[in-house]
Amino acid sequence: MPLNSPNTALRRSSAPTEEITAFFDGFEPLEPGVVALPLWRPDGPVPAKPTVGLQLMYGGIACKR
Repeated sequence: MPLNSPNTALRRSSAPTEEITAFFDGFEPLEPGVVALPLWRPDGPVPAKPTVGLQLMYGGIACKR
């Protein structure tokens, strides 16, 4: 991904994703996995300059099979 891509700020660090993914241990992650909330099935384009709040909020979904 180019460094000037609108989603770059949301994907630079994997630490938050790794920390949150640990909560899903023993479950099967579902699409789109653990991602910054603006990337969670967006209805439209992701903001070019996400606010700090948008960069700090992550979400995920999983199921137990």
